[in-house]
Amino acid sequence: MICTTMALLVLSGERNLLVNGDFRHGTRGFSSSYGLSTDLLGDGTYAVAKDPKLKHHGACSIQDPKQGNRNMLLVNGSATANLCFWTETVRVQPNHSYEFRISAASWSKDPTNGAPRDPSPGRILLRINGHPVAPVFELKPGAGDWVHFVARWTSGAETEARIRLYDDNTNIIGNDFAVDDLAFVLVPH
Repeated sequence: MICTTMALLVLSGERNLLVNGDFRHGTRGFSSSYGLSTDLLGDGTYAVAKDPKLKHHGACSIQDPKQGNRNMLLVNGSATANLCFWTETVRVQPNHSYEFRISAASWSKDPTNGAPRDPSPGRILLRINGHPVAPVFELKPGAGDWVHFVARWTSGAETEARIRLYDDNTNIIGNDFAVDDLAFVLVPH
């Protein structure tokens, strides 16, 4: 298991095994235990949009990690532990290594002063086939301050990877974040 922070991209020639990791197709290609929402006002909700400000009146306006006008998955963290906010299952080759990549950023305002700072940033936990793959990914409190994570997983005898993302933070004050540019790629031998 390797967990590092680095620039995130799918290199030329790499095939992203995820159907909709950049959310260009909205909510297609993945599932969630969170509720799909038009306003993100309740905890445990998600939406796909180009800016959290379009979905939540108290959100900071942030751009996707490539500084464009593209969709991202917006999450209002849940007070209930162990709810998966994103999941997808992909076929894998036995005895091969794969990398999971994700970009994530807070989008909340501090409720005491309105500053673009999440008082309780999200903490993303990656599990594959029910097992944690890397330490919890800690998000930065600054709104729009994107962090890029990479975790390596080896398939062993497995022929599929049930990839699940959880928010390890159950605080409902703050705990609002965006994820984008998810990728799951085969690591060359």
